[in-house]
This record gives sequence, structure tokens and C-alpha cells, in this order.
Amino acid sequence: MKYIKTYEYFNVDELSNLKTFKQRKDFVQSELVKTGMSTSKYPQGTARKIYPLKDNKVLKMAKNPKGIQQNLTEIEIGTDKEFSDVVSNVSKYDEKGNWLIAEKAIPMTEYKFEELLGYQADGFFYWLRFSDGELGKFYNKQTFALKIKKMIEKYDLDRFDVAQITSWGYIGNRVVLIDYGLTKHIARKYYKVDY
Repeated sequence: MKYIKTYEYFNVDELSNLKTFKQRKDFVQSELVKTGMSTSKYPQGTARKIYPLKDNKVLKMAKNPKGIQQNLTEIEIGTDKEFSDVVSNVSKYDEKGNWLIAEKAIPMTEYKFEELLGYQADGFFYWLRFSDGELGKFYNKQTFALKIKKMIEKYDLDRFDVAQITSWGYIGNRVVLIDYGLTKHIARKYYKVDY
């Protein structure tokens, strides 16, 4: 997939040509400051740094190999039309996985989850982790739940990572996964998770 050479804030080709995370971070922060955006208090984890952009998008920049792998997973899923209604879709990206631009969502709360879907987040997350008993009878009839389960299986996602409220958000009335780059392989390799 080809991406547009310029973006509202910066030249994405130039961003892709930078060799290190520090160079990419300095470039993006410099370009965002030129537009009047603050570069302080941006969220980050051990693998990626997130930059909210003005146009209801976010830039996810990989800090290291595990961030690159997570970005590559999100690029694959976030451009898969089958799941476009349940994830924060990726619109532009670096072919090597150094960065991606995706839809910005409002962080999910348990109240909002139940308001939008009609069932509690805790029960849904338990079902995603363990798929058993009475919960299975209910969730196996829910279109949204089945689509998420299908995505987890298709991409071998870490179901425990998906089954956290912090991995979710909403865009309008659409419940979406916003952090969906952790596969079982990545969890084993970089986080020493044993399934």
C-alpha cells in the first residue's frame, strides 16, 4: 500500500527515511511544535510512543523492535476491511513498521462499554480469556463478540491483552480496539509470556 508523501504536519517520506527512534521523535516533535501543538505529556509504553494529532488521528511510533512488531500487526489488522468496524483503522504507515497513523478514539470506560454494547465489559473480557460456561452461551450469539473472537484467532492475538479496558475506545457510537498489536508470538519473544 502506498502512502501520501505529505501529511498535514510533516513529510512522511522524510519520517520514514530517519534511521533511529530518537531522530523520528525529534523530527515529529519539531514539526508538531511548528503547528502550535504541545509535545509534552504524550502517552508512551515500553514499545511505542503515541502522538495525538489535530485531525482525530494518532501517530504511533515504535521505540524498539517490539514496537515495530506491534505496529506491523496493527497495520495488517487496521487495514483489513473485515475488521474495520471494530478497530481503530490505520490510514497511513511506514512499510517497515516504524510508525503508523490511525483513528483517534476516546478511551473506554466500563459504563460507556455497557451503554454502547448492552453488556458488561467484565463479562465480555472474561469470555474472551476463557470462553466457557454460561457466558459462552450468551456471547456466542453476539455479533460484535464473535467478530472480536474471530480476529483474535485469525491474527493469533494475545487474548489477555485484548481483554483489558485500556485496549478499547470508542469513536462516535462505535466500540473499537485501540491497542491490538500484541500477538502471542510477540508476547513470548519480547515479554517472556508463557501460554
